Amino acid sequence: MSALEIPADLLASAQRTVDRLDVGVHPDALRVFALSDFVATVAVRDSAWLVEALASDTFAEPFDAHRINAEVAVAVAESTDIGELQACLRLWRNRRPG
Repeated sequence: MSALEIPADLLASAQRTVDRLDVGVHPDALRVFALSDFVATVAVRDSAWLVEALASDTFAEPFDAHRINAEVAVAVAESTDIGELQACLRLWRNRRPG
């Protein structure tokens, strides 16, 4: 199997996820869902995140610890209490591609 081939059972599962979404998705979404259950789960819960992530090519970006630290620092700085901080960090975590 080449790096571009995805097993049929994974593609079938990914297609079921696409069918559950309330938004149209880029063709790349099927591949992303096939390779990441986490992304599929978050996309069903927050379809706006998926649209934004695909539009900005988030899934093609390499891991960047400095960028992540900066994003988390903003979340921490904007929180006024522990409950708000927890909610903000949870949202940030759930919006990351995995």
